[in-house]
Amino acid sequence: MSAPNPTEYWAAKADSDEFSKEAMSRMSHDSLTPISSYAGYRRNLELAYIHYFASQGSGFGPQGSQVTRGGEQGELAELRVNLIRSHINAKLQIIVAPQLAWSCSAVNSDAKSMADATLGANVLEFEWKQKGYQARCSSAVLDAIKYGEHFLYDPWDKSIGRAAMALGGVPVPEGDIASHSVATWDLLRDPHAKSYEASDWLCPRIWVNKFDLVAKIQAAVTKTPEQKEALVEKVLAVNSEFLDFSPVGLARGDVQLTNTDFVPLYCFHHKRTPAVPKGRLCLFLKAGVVLEDGPLPDCYADPFPLPIHRMHTGNLDGTPFPYTDTWDAMATQELMDSVQTSLATNIGAYGNQIISAESNQNLPVDQLASGPKILYRPPGSQPPVALNFRPAPDSHFKHLDHLRADQRQILGLNDISMGQPQTAQMNAQAFALLASMAIQQNSLAQANYVAFVQRIGRSHLAIFKEMATTERKITIQGTHGPTDYQSLSFSGPKLGAVDDAYVTITDPISQTAAGRMMLAQMYSDRGMIQVPEQLQAVIETGKLEPLTQNLRNELLYIADENEHLQKGDCPAVTLYDSHQIHLREHKGVLHSMEARNDKRIGEAVYTHMQEHLNILLNTNPQILMAIGQALPMPMMPPPGGPPGAPAGGAPPPPGTAGQTPIPAAQPKEQLPKNPVSGQTFSPVEPPIK
Repeated sequence: MSAPNPTEYWAAKADSDEFSKEAMSRMSHDSLTPISSYAGYRRNLELAYIHYFASQGSGFGPQGSQVTRGGEQGELAELRVNLIRSHINAKLQIIVAPQLAWSCSAVNSDAKSMADATLGANVLEFEWKQKGYQARCSSAVLDAIKYGEHFLYDPWDKSIGRAAMALGGVPVPEGDIASHSVATWDLLRDPHAKSYEASDWLCPRIWVNKFDLVAKIQAAVTKTPEQKEALVEKVLAVNSEFLDFSPVGLARGDVQLTNTDFVPLYCFHHKRTPAVPKGRLCLFLKAGVVLEDGPLPDCYADPFPLPIHRMHTGNLDGTPFPYTDTWDAMATQELMDSVQTSLATNIGAYGNQIISAESNQNLPVDQLASGPKILYRPPGSQPPVALNFRPAPDSHFKHLDHLRADQRQILGLNDISMGQPQTAQMNAQAFALLASMAIQQNSLAQANYVAFVQRIGRSHLAIFKEMATTERKITIQGTHGPTDYQSLSFSGPKLGAVDDAYVTITDPISQTAAGRMMLAQMYSDRGMIQVPEQLQAVIETGKLEPLTQNLRNELLYIADENEHLQKGDCPAVTLYDSHQIHLREHKGVLHSMEARNDKRIGEAVYTHMQEHLNILLNTNPQILMAIGQALPMPMMPPPGGPPGAPAGGAPPPPGTAGQTPIPAAQPKEQLPKNPVSGQTFSPVEPPIK
């Protein structure tokens, strides 16, 4: 082994084994623990885990599933009422409740590019719903609320997907995007970076079955048999005993996962930097056991260089670690647990009646138990006295109410968002105002959620455009209700014109049945609904596509026609075109000096538009109405009425109907006079010189 080069960047080492050794030393738990920001971050993770799951941790007692006994002699009834979990789940519903809609933009405005953009949006809609990304993203938001952040690691995996025939007749998988959910404690980064974005490298740690790795190695076509054999031997020799990296596991320090076939796979990604211009992608199990090493694929390029997508609710300034409001609310939960324990202990100790009597009365104990009985006492003795201890002071309950309100305020919640409105004290407007206030308080987290989903869509499109070389089929929900599905096919070349992907939050009105009924009624009043099936589709989905699909398709076709007209070609016209829409859109072809100076383009546009006019003006109006065409406006009669009618619109005299009327004598026009000669100006005579 050569001596270390002090001028060589460790992430640029050419030797894979040396690089993996250096990377493991920098990512080990022991090397990270002395860093103060990392230690505080790990402690917050442990407390968040304990509070959310109401479990016991290091130095933490009560559990949510039972009343435990504490104190020196078990005199404390430890009780945990886990409100923070309920509040976190309510916050989750506010953030992910809005429905998201996908759209794509194209590099050009031609018909093919617009069609590619529509296909790209359908592909992302399929990924979002049919492939389960909607549920994965919701789960990521939940973990981000609890722990500050969560990650989805979505690399291209050439070993999965539908089997396709390769050269030589050997079927190989066509490849697909593999999705891995990565907790914050399994996303390793440079702990000294001043922000998450400033970290030059990221390393998701995912758990895989080592025998699955062996199967993938043996099926690989890029390795020789000797390379496969050597690598399989290394993988099988990896010890399956690893520390439990979860918050509670690391807090205990001695928890190991034994007798398991799962091993951690480190997926090291280095961004493209001056020191590592091509970036680096290295997969290894431990130092010296490297499965793959090389530059980053081209699809992992700016503006989203890595397939590692972060959902976060906040950042700890000056560090690459997250922060969340939940950590601020944990202290209130801990104090509420203490008050609940005090109340439960006092009620258990002093809730039953206590009798005080003089010691010489010799009262039979069995007569003081098991409910009301006759109590005999010696003549002349004093009756026993009941001691009324107060097991639950009112101040305790008031303090609990204050703590609950503080916790809700920290998490941006109110009674409406918790489903417990004070309906007797507010009207509908106040109810809606409080609901909108809860949404507004969580608008930053919701914006991070939308940006997180949008990054995933953009990354997937970039990966598909480069890696999806074969045709693949998807099934998407159609526009006519939940039982309508359409089958589409796509490949990387078909998405070539797609420039970007966008996510928008749909109208909240369409998310409720009452809102969809209101929209359906509005569309019906405007004549947009033609058949009952369209009405039913709007009520069920709240989408406008059933009403606008035909118009959208025709506009795409018109755009295609305009491209032909710009080349001087004249497309055919049919009776069933929406002629008025075609005429309005085609005239835009002539809105440039280049087109107006090109005789071929002008003749093509004039000829094509004249064909639309001929059909529109000469077709039976009943046929136009039957196919939904707008009828042309009728010619208005002249102000004097029809031919042969006298002024004022009265009927013509008898016997003169249909005859051409003799024009009435017009008064002679008063021409100007020459002020010098007094002669009247004549337009025929030459002017006076």
